Amino acid sequence: MFEDPNGTRILYDAGRTVAGADDPRLGDIDVILVSHMHGDHVGDRRIAGTGEGSCGSPEVPVATLPQSNTVDIAVAKGATIVTGSEMPAFFAAKLKKAGGDPAKSQLIRFGAKREVGGVVITTVPAVHSNGVAPSFLDQC
Repeated sequence: MFEDPNGTRILYDAGRTVAGADDPRLGDIDVILVSHMHGDHVGDRRIAGTGEGSCGSPEVPVATLPQSNTVDIAVAKGATIVTGSEMPAFFAAKLKKAGGDPAKSQLIRFGAKREVGGVVITTVPAVHSNGVAPSFLDQC
């Protein structure tokens, strides 16, 4: 979690260690940054509450699929999801299905920048796979 001096609150990779939108550690969230599509960064599962398990081995019994912890938090908090590469269309569809605003999924191309809530965000390329796990996809 980052908080800019102007009050904009940014959650980076909601992942598995945030207890959903009701996690008392969150408060208001304006922006969620997602580095890549692995479940431990997007949140395929999550902790049930704060203080469960240990840092080295958190207990993540709550499944958040196919939406994700990121989408659940974004919808509940009215936050904008900011990502790079092919992720914006994926998150826009998930936001819409969850009753959120698909326009709140925004792209920043590598090396470009975008201002959100008075904070300038830029992305840089990193060498790490970014595939979407089949468990995030809706089943027909």
